[in-house]
Amino acid sequence: MACPFLFMIYFITYWTANLILRVLLRFKVFGQSNIPRQGAFLFASNHVSNLDPVIMGSVCTRKAAFFAKEELFYNKVMGWWLRGCWAFPVRRGKGDRAALKQAIHLLQTGRPLIFFPQGTRVRLGKEESVFPGAGFLVAKTGVPVIPVYISGSDQALPPGENKIKRVPVEVHIGPLIFFEEGRSYEEISKSIMDAIYRLAPNKT
Repeated sequence: MACPFLFMIYFITYWTANLILRVLLRFKVFGQSNIPRQGAFLFASNHVSNLDPVIMGSVCTRKAAFFAKEELFYNKVMGWWLRGCWAFPVRRGKGDRAALKQAIHLLQTGRPLIFFPQGTRVRLGKEESVFPGAGFLVAKTGVPVIPVYISGSDQALPPGENKIKRVPVEVHIGPLIFFEEGRSYEEISKSIMDAIYRLAPNKT
């Protein structure tokens, strides 16, 4: 990150994504004031569209890191850009210890981390699917979690399509959640997903 232009990539991408989302979508964000100005946290969301990582990065008012599948880094230009956005590669479905170690290091040094507890896109109706990765990171670092619910992104960019549709997309950001020690990774992950789905706009 020593190169000044690499340092600028994140901010260029951040403001460009915000502009595009607000031009192309009927985009609304609720609860952004829940994001603290200092300290690490897990910024955890449901995941129903390839648009979700862009949305999460654009609504986080802090410079956050995130996982990206390692195949995206095979292209040198794409990999260079992603690293400038504080992304780091992860081998999906293989228990990538190096990626988890990197995530723990970033959290321990105060960097927020964008995370999808379900691991990959999950179709509506399959909300019970959740992996212990989020619980592992919380248990190992003690950081709080900010739950986020994204509504409408699956309609804006459905699976298999590459054209964004102008439909309502809402992002609901909840308050910080702290977890006590002694809970299992699975329990923490399940509690995080429960908190995320409680933010759904059709919930009371």
